[in-house]
Amino acid sequence: MAKAIDHQIELPIGAGNRYDLPDRCVITGRPGVEWYKRKFVYVPPWAYLTILLNIIILIIVALVVQKKATLELPIHPDAFRTWKRKTSKVAAGVVGGVLLVL
Repeated sequence: MAKAIDHQIELPIGAGNRYDLPDRCVITGRPGVEWYKRKFVYVPPWAYLTILLNIIILIIVALVVQKKATLELPIHPDAFRTWKRKTSKVAAGVVGGVLLVL
């Protein structure tokens, strides 16, 4: 069963589908949700320190210690639109920043 701890949801291993979470938006808490399947990857913060040694070592360490999960999340359509809009703005900013550097 999922339990909320300090604005984080802790799920047991193998959980993460529509039968493990309540029918409430994970962002706003509103009812009337749609279920979206999302993939998440977690790399521990200490792994990024290996960039001081070499970028190749960072890539290898990140691939070895990463944790992956595919979750089916209940998200209200309005919150999902806002999430997509903010994500596209961040992506456009990163692309613009790279183009400015070049």
